[in-house]
Amino acid sequence: MILGKKLTAGMIMDKMDLSSGGPYQLSFDLAHAGDPLFSSNFVFSGSDDCGTTWTELFSGTSSELKTANIPDGKFFAPKKDEWISKTIDLKQFASSSELMLKFEVQTSNIGWYYIDNMRPLHIK
Repeated sequence: MILGKKLTAGMIMDKMDLSSGGPYQLSFDLAHAGDPLFSSNFVFSGSDDCGTTWTELFSGTSSELKTANIPDGKFFAPKKDEWISKTIDLKQFASSSELMLKFEVQTSNIGWYYIDNMRPLHIK
């Protein structure tokens, strides 16, 4: 790794069909441990035009999302109490038949991010 250079890692999920009616939300759990000397940004975005444009739905810095201390630069496996739950409103995509979601982490050093229990919620 080259210090001072920002690196980006991310994932794009399979398309979701929300055209059956909404509104919808996306719920997920997040755990993060990062080195306090380095910063990172976590961004969750959505697209309904096959990724041509992306709308930021949620973002946070490493200090805002930190749920645990990094264990002496070693591997981090979150414990039960080191998770936070987040919910994102998807109302702007309520009629989309091909919603794509992606998350990205931009960092200048190693930071452990875990995402689990990701699920769309239909709000009645």
